[in-house]
Amino acid sequence: MAAFQFPDPTVNTTVINPITGSTYQWKEPPGKWILIAQPKIQVSDIIWEGDNPPSPIGDYKLWYSTDTLELYFYYCDPNNKCAWTPTSVPIQVLEDLNSTVTAQAGVIQNQIDRIDALEVAVYGN
Repeated sequence: MAAFQFPDPTVNTTVINPITGSTYQWKEPPGKWILIAQPKIQVSDIIWEGDNPPSPIGDYKLWYSTDTLELYFYYCDPNNKCAWTPTSVPIQVLEDLNSTVTAQAGVIQNQIDRIDALEVAVYGN
């Protein structure tokens, strides 16, 4: 999506940003664009909540899965292949990773204890 560019104020003194719907007007003074109207957008206007993604997609770019408790972004690649993409690693993956790290830490500590015991056996206290 291209960024919004303000027009030359000598040509247009009022403009609507097509991305946000906000209306701006050139004010002289102070010599800058001033926000004069902003649409009232509700979170429910931009984020779909439900067990399944919105169908049809409509204007939604975000979907909060009430089933998996994950936030998805609707992404289209340059070849126009589109899909709901997770915005972060799922909670279950993080929990599994934490369990694995904890288990590996136990294995490492066990090896350290064995090395310490071997040193005592070989070198004494």
